[in-house]
Amino acid sequence: MSSSSDSPSPWDSAVTWVMREHEQTLLAPADQQALEQWLAADPAHRAAYREATSLWLALGFLPSPGERS
Repeated sequence: MSSSSDSPSPWDSAVTWVMREHEQTLLAPADQQALEQWLAADPAHRAAYREATSLWLALGFLPSPGERS
């Protein structure tokens, strides 16, 4: 039996998803579906994802349009 400490926190998972989205031009369909399922699984997931996305944008991690290829 695994304990809750064995799985990543909603925040850690959200940060991973946000990073994956911005490192790739487009998530693969299976990855997009997995993200949507993860978001729907728990309101805490969606809240953490929104917070991670906001932080990512606020810190300027998004490349400018000319930097993306």
